[in-house]
Amino acid sequence: METNNTYLDTDSGDLIRDTSIDLLTRVNNMGNGSSDNITITINTNREKISDLIKNFSDYADKQKSKEFYFISAIRNLIKKNSFLQLTMQLVENQITEEEYASQIESHPENYIVDINQINSANDIEIVCEIIKSIGLNFSIDEVSEVFSLDLEDYEEKIKKLK
Repeated sequence: METNNTYLDTDSGDLIRDTSIDLLTRVNNMGNGSSDNITITINTNREKISDLIKNFSDYADKQKSKEFYFISAIRNLIKKNSFLQLTMQLVENQITEEEYASQIESHPENYIVDINQINSANDIEIVCEIIKSIGLNFSIDEVSEVFSLDLEDYEEKIKKLK
């Protein structure tokens, strides 16, 4: 059985302004579970539908940015762990200083965290959301290291947001 829902202009205004995951949750909960098909009919105008399309596009872009920062954080933590393991080998005399330096020089992608400029205020918002969801207190240095952010650029943009 297919579920049909019709939204009038007043309803579509709420739909257009909703940029959160709430919208997708509401769409997923519309049916009575007897069908995977959901049809949504919106009686609106071109301007409002353009706003809706822009909001969906912005939401998709934000999700891509979140994915980028999550992946960067995981990669950077792996690099940091590899660097610490290599350093422990040096401290425990398992490798020489020359081998240590050679390993880092020949495979910097395994040990060195790349630092990037922040592209937009949205990136700061996304990083802050991720940090909040982790539930730990991070120093600015840790945020910079984990998310590959230029420390001075990050501090400057945080000050502008306050």
